Amino acid sequence: MASSKERLALRRALHQIEFDLLHDHKPATAAEVLTALTPLATPLGPAKLDQVEALARLAAGPKDGPLRRAYVDQFGCAGVQRFRSRAGVVIYSFQAETFPGHINNLYLIDGRVPGVGSTQDLVLLDAGSQLEQSARDMERARAVLAVVYNQPGLLDEVRHLIVSHGHIDHFGGVGDWGRRGAKIYAHPFDSRVITRFDERLIESSVFLRDFLLHAGCGEEQTAQLIAMNTDGKRSFQSLPLDGLLSDGQTFHGLRIYHVPGHCPGQVMVQVDNILLTADHLLDRITPNQSPEHITPWTGLDHYLLSLQRTAVLIDSQKIDVALGGHEAPMWNPAQRVEQTVAFHRQRLQRVLELCKDDLTIAELTQRLFGEISGYGRLMALGEAAAHVEYLARRGELQLANVEDLLRARNPAMRYRAGTPILTTPAGVP
Repeated sequence: MASSKERLALRRALHQIEFDLLHDHKPATAAEVLTALTPLATPLGPAKLDQVEALARLAAGPKDGPLRRAYVDQFGCAGVQRFRSRAGVVIYSFQAETFPGHINNLYLIDGRVPGVGSTQDLVLLDAGSQLEQSARDMERARAVLAVVYNQPGLLDEVRHLIVSHGHIDHFGGVGDWGRRGAKIYAHPFDSRVITRFDERLIESSVFLRDFLLHAGCGEEQTAQLIAMNTDGKRSFQSLPLDGLLSDGQTFHGLRIYHVPGHCPGQVMVQVDNILLTADHLLDRITPNQSPEHITPWTGLDHYLLSLQRTAVLIDSQKIDVALGGHEAPMWNPAQRVEQTVAFHRQRLQRVLELCKDDLTIAELTQRLFGEISGYGRLMALGEAAAHVEYLARRGELQLANVEDLLRARNPAMRYRAGTPILTTPAGVP
């Protein structure tokens, strides 16, 4: 499997060449395209190599005409791609590097379709971040919209912005959009993260400290991880919301679904036969989990229930494609739901196998993921803890050192596999 660094290197090089060819019409030979991109695309597999070859053919031919239209329709340009719903609503996907090496997808939904009547507005899903690279990516998207898609100024007309969930890579840039005149909306469970950010950051640090000590991280590592969690976030300035989103609500012709698990206020947006899943469902990876005893409405229980609901929604609403908050489109979303559930079932089984020994969450994390540094360490601890929480609730894991809870404050808690209290009824996650 290709590494994140390999994917990022290809993205940057590919987008620059696409922009040069399709926007600026800078000359490049097919050989130059292949020489620059083939080594980067090879680790990512045949699909990316096919895209590089298509771009090389475009470089060898006229920059206008059928080859250009075919390339843009299939691959987009410089991270901007266009989708069209069954009823004719247009969705533009934008890639933005919200943190170094971390790529988000933002979606502009253009429902101004003659004769449709239900959706008459431009609605943006997610806001990018406050970092300069995110802003540069959006400026390049404006240029691509103007020249490649013949939509100059379209982003400047946005008046409604939905925050898909309360993680800062998705809402960090809302202040800029608010200053441009857009109204900001989020689910109530994530509203406080935006409206009282300092309060939530302090509160989460307190809860996180107790969790990390119970996980067996020790005082020094706990302090480092808490600092890492707050670094880069303090610059965000709280701002009021203009409205709250509820489950099942119709918002400017779009249907909103509350799907907690990855985040308390996680929502999806349905546009006819297209489902914008944000971080709830992703093409290649599964969204990071954290235990509910840190933040209510996260945790694997909520997430698996939300996946069940998503499977029913995909079938009943005849959803053809799901577009996530990261990574590529999902052209078989029902299958992707099944794969995601199966992944967590396998991880739960692996946790049970490892907990034949008495393990802290920190020790379990190391056995599950190996040595991880940086912010990934914090995410891995949360992922392991979410699976432990799920199994412990069902009696399949038990505390091996329960007496320590009476003798010490915030002791490292050890878990071992136990006998389930009851057999889970069929159909219950």
